[in-house]
Amino acid sequence: MRPPFPYIYYCIIAENQRLISQYVKGIDNFRVLVIENKLASEVELIKQNKERIKSNFDIKNPKKYRLTEDTTKYHPLALEYYEVQQQLEPYFRKQLCNQTTGIVSLATKGELLHNLSTAKVSGFHDKLEKLVSKDFREQDKIFYEMVIAGQYLAQGHNVKFIETSTEKSPDILIDDNVEIECKSKDAIHPYYRKYQDAWDIVTRIVPEWMDNERVNYLIYIVFYKEISVSSIRLIKDKLHEIICEKKEGVFKIDDDKVSIRAKIMLPYDLKTDKPMTAENFPEIMNAKPNIADTDFMQPLFNLSITNEGKIIQWNNRYLAMKIPTHPTRNIISNVKTAANQVNRLLPGVIYIDISYVNRKMKIDDLNKLEEQLDSFLRQNPAVNAVVITDTYKTGREGAVEIKNGLWVVHNPVTKHKLPDTFRIPFEIISSKESLISDNYWV
Repeated sequence: MRPPFPYIYYCIIAENQRLISQYVKGIDNFRVLVIENKLASEVELIKQNKERIKSNFDIKNPKKYRLTEDTTKYHPLALEYYEVQQQLEPYFRKQLCNQTTGIVSLATKGELLHNLSTAKVSGFHDKLEKLVSKDFREQDKIFYEMVIAGQYLAQGHNVKFIETSTEKSPDILIDDNVEIECKSKDAIHPYYRKYQDAWDIVTRIVPEWMDNERVNYLIYIVFYKEISVSSIRLIKDKLHEIICEKKEGVFKIDDDKVSIRAKIMLPYDLKTDKPMTAENFPEIMNAKPNIADTDFMQPLFNLSITNEGKIIQWNNRYLAMKIPTHPTRNIISNVKTAANQVNRLLPGVIYIDISYVNRKMKIDDLNKLEEQLDSFLRQNPAVNAVVITDTYKTGREGAVEIKNGLWVVHNPVTKHKLPDTFRIPFEIISSKESLISDNYWV
């Protein structure tokens, strides 16, 4: 029987549900390998804490919030899993479920972990233990190693993780004759990690407060001087006050070390099919800070598709943050550090992930990096190639897409030849241009 609504809409729903079903299988792999075995108790605590915040929250009494626990103490993977489970609630109730980048990302991680486990990759379970350990800051690098190992495994290579406790040892060994060293480039100097922690807090609590107050805000936090941990509490209290009392303007706090610019956006739940452009919404787009002037920026909105295929947006919000001038570490320094890890007795390939810094880069920056890499490689014949990778979200008119960039730079002067059977995964799409976009989503 023909469905009682337009056939094209029925097809969209059916295809969407099929994709979601595939993602759920990948997420189940993640749950079995990571959550059930390692982080199930943390997920349960997060759930209890979230429920307690919602049940005890009182907009007339900010102290109600101050009595709750910060979710920043929980493992990022446990938080990610919990958040995706909330996004999948409609699917579990057999309703239409929107595909989110969070769902896609977690499903991809689940498939990767499942493949490495099923293949019984040497050293995998030691890496898994470190991935779920309390050292949260190690997880990005460890997962990056797993991603690279998974790519070579998919090509049919024998893959081993190497214990890196010794002074000189790479991260991965391919077919017992090619060394791989992986580095994940930090966006900022580790000394400024507290700003990342502050950003994580803001992106979790501010949207929840907006929902409670049924208001959409642009919030731009600027740090002019170094802050202490106590400053983060002051920021949270001021944000709570601004949103609950529906204030607008620029607010200075902590002896003028921090300013918060707050502007109310479109009315809550007002739906529009117009793209967020300066022509359609000049007041909003002019108020939004330029991404080049921020260190962190995240647009938040709801999204759906109509029978006619139009994209509907509502509850558009913007969060942004600018931190003080900070010491940077250029990419070539990571390459040099990685080169010290290979033992130079075998061919070596260095991987550098720049996902945290690529939004600040232009082609001119990559051209300069290419000159630095060429000079470095000629002086280090034990390194056969440097592979620069990144993952970022891009898109237009409300459609967000996850992109993976890859740029391979080979050494013209090598000490050891790479085996004929060795190929760098996805090298066919290698280009500097693949690393950057002119329209990032965070």
